[in-house]
Amino acid sequence: MDTQKLLEAIKKENRKTKDETVKELKGYVGEEIDKLATMTQKGFLEVGGRMDKLDGRMDGLDGRMDGLEGGMGELKVGMKNLHKRMNVLEDNQEEIKTKLDGLAYRFELEELRVQHSRRLRALELKVGIKPA
Repeated sequence: MDTQKLLEAIKKENRKTKDETVKELKGYVGEEIDKLATMTQKGFLEVGGRMDKLDGRMDGLDGRMDGLEGGMGELKVGMKNLHKRMNVLEDNQEEIKTKLDGLAYRFELEELRVQHSRRLRALELKVGIKPA
């Protein structure tokens, strides 16, 4: 074979090997990019799922907070009513106490009257006067 032809054959073979290598590398790089894309997609889907769960929990928490706010409003109204009732009870207690104080005074007066009547009868008997 001629040297020139041999060099051309080697160049042709080198080009062929180079083209095949490039094709292999492109295929390998393409596969790796596909794997990376799949892994990335899987990661994003997992994060998306977690975010959806968290969103659901937050919605539930919002509902609970709304319920608590409503309950707090009812509690405030209940506390106002309780405060009013306590004031009425205190007023009534003071009134009862005042009446009892007056009643005790009347009982003391009645007791004094009864004692006075007994003493008077005893004196009338000693003196010999007819009781009135």
